[in-house]
Amino acid sequence: MTFLVNVYAKCDAMENARKVFISLPGKNVVAWTTLMTGYVHNDQPDVAISVFQEMLEFGLDSAIKAFQKIGEKNVISWTTVISACGDNSRAAKGLRFFTEMLADNVEPNEFTLTSVLSMPCTVLSLSIGARVHCLSIKLGYEPNLRIKNSIMYLYLKCGLFSEAYQLFNGMEDMGLVTMNSMIAGYGEMMALAKNDLSAYRSGTEALNIFSKLSNSGFKPDLYTFSSILTVCSKLVALEQGEQIYAQILKTGYLSEVVVGTALVNMYNKCGNIERASKAFLEMSSRTLISWTSMITAFAQNGQSQQALQLFEDTRLIGVRQNQITFVGVLSACGHAGMDANELLKLKPNDAETYVLLLTMYKSAQRWEDVTKVRELMREKKLEKLMDWSWISTKEKVYSFKPDERKILWG
Repeated sequence: MTFLVNVYAKCDAMENARKVFISLPGKNVVAWTTLMTGYVHNDQPDVAISVFQEMLEFGLDSAIKAFQKIGEKNVISWTTVISACGDNSRAAKGLRFFTEMLADNVEPNEFTLTSVLSMPCTVLSLSIGARVHCLSIKLGYEPNLRIKNSIMYLYLKCGLFSEAYQLFNGMEDMGLVTMNSMIAGYGEMMALAKNDLSAYRSGTEALNIFSKLSNSGFKPDLYTFSSILTVCSKLVALEQGEQIYAQILKTGYLSEVVVGTALVNMYNKCGNIERASKAFLEMSSRTLISWTSMITAFAQNGQSQQALQLFEDTRLIGVRQNQITFVGVLSACGHAGMDANELLKLKPNDAETYVLLLTMYKSAQRWEDVTKVRELMREKKLEKLMDWSWISTKEKVYSFKPDERKILWG
């Protein structure tokens, strides 16, 4: 049947070739390549690219194999495969394709350049980024806002904040993406600041850009709000945070998890646990990060019972805790001068509670507390459980011994 696709393609009957291709019960790399090559030879490169994009849904490796078999590759096909590599965590391979593209004397367009510049900083070194920047200037793309944003963001990712700021100040026209990048960049600078004064200056600059954004007619999006709330958290700027909260209410972004979580963190850092709790309850949906943020907020503000109860709620609804959640719970116990017994009051005879305590204490390398929990288990005659493994799914605990296949339900 693939042979028939090839025959129709060579006879310029691509509609028939497509019909045969669609009827194929199993489409391998050869079939995809035959169809794409047919469109290329029939002067329909845009359709060939759309076929390649369809193939990406069946797997990047197969799509790459098909791409490599295309005899005549143009800027669209090169850009598509480069972008696909970047989107599928194959940045190094994407950069190799970019190098091959230049070696084939195919001139990149703005979409090619932005795809390359958006590669992760761990792969795209500053030297490579600088060469791409020079190439964009040589090709006349320097005034292009997409290119400028990509270069500026590259500088931010690589920690070159002064270079990013210089590029930002030189922009006559800038969009929301540009301003969002700089606000987030200054937030990163605060985290890396050597002293409080430097952190304060960076935070103030971020607030100034946010003010400029609001006064320029741009509408902040969820990335704007989450970034600027993080800045307010680090500055302990409750007044500015409240003003931003008022804007969030007007725009309807409070329903976004990332914004709601940032708001919880902001109120917590500013010492207003009541408003943090209110913001948490107003969230329409919550992630593990949201739950952990609220548990940590309660713990840091001395409300250990609320933190422990919220931790129990996460277990009841099937939220899988991580090490950061455990640290928050341990912090709650520590603030109230409590130990394992306090957490065990929630479910004193629940095997999973003991396992969670052991996991938390081991994560924190609190070996004396590990010993205490084991002693409690012996007192409860649960010592046999210590040699068992556990898998928690929603409200059930699945337990099994290492040498057994049979699983018992808790």
